[in-house]
Amino acid sequence: MEFKKTIGYNIFSAIKRWKITAAMFLFDVLFGACLFAGAKLFDTIFEHNETAFVGTTGGYILLLGYFLIIILAHSFFKYCLFDCFTQIEKSQERKEERKTAEKFVFKKLGLFYAWNVVMYSVLGFVGGSLYLFFTVSLIAVLKTPALILLTILMGGGGYLFVQTSHIVFFQNNFKGKELSLKEIPKKVWQSWEAKRVGRWIGWNLIWGAVFFAVYFLLYLGVMTIAQKAATDATAMMEFYVLNVIIFVFLVLFCYFLLLWNRIYLLLSFSQDL
Repeated sequence: MEFKKTIGYNIFSAIKRWKITAAMFLFDVLFGACLFAGAKLFDTIFEHNETAFVGTTGGYILLLGYFLIIILAHSFFKYCLFDCFTQIEKSQERKEERKTAEKFVFKKLGLFYAWNVVMYSVLGFVGGSLYLFFTVSLIAVLKTPALILLTILMGGGGYLFVQTSHIVFFQNNFKGKELSLKEIPKKVWQSWEAKRVGRWIGWNLIWGAVFFAVYFLLYLGVMTIAQKAATDATAMMEFYVLNVIIFVFLVLFCYFLLLWNRIYLLLSFSQDL
């Protein structure tokens, strides 16, 4: 297989297009800022009216409002990412096959928001019900491993379902086609071929192994320097610098993994949609 035709090469090529990467980073930062602002607003309102909200209808309405606002922010910024998805797809096409760029509009944002509200509500209900069932029904010796397994399966499966459903929406409703919300799950299941999902899992296992290998080496360095840091000013400075490096590494790697999965799923799962 020619290396330039692999998904891995195409992903790195897309990430190297700094305008696309910068736009995605900007939308992610803005969404993170909305999450932080929403959480602070919710905490402030709840803290000053705790008695009125705990166990009351008003409290549940406030929680529902917070949920709907967060989903709205998520839907808006993810919808904005669809324009980046269009640019990534165009960059993978040969010049003679490239299509005329469509004007970015928010015409289907309301439909996308409705889908996210329904989807996250269902996922939350299913996940919460399974967690409660395992907590109540299992004996103590099985409870912890079962809950860990549930978290892994619900986390990985939920993430894959959310991302592929967004790709289905992007490939259909965002591009001027018509696809009802009830048809999205069917399209998602059809795209979940064993080989395709297996490759996605395999790539994440590889990146996970790379992460732990680098992190372990940095951790060994910190432990070695920490033994001298208490009595050596130079070692103390090196200790702080290495901790900063580890923190920066964690942030950059996590965001790289987010970008990798986002673009990988787009290029891999959108082929037959």
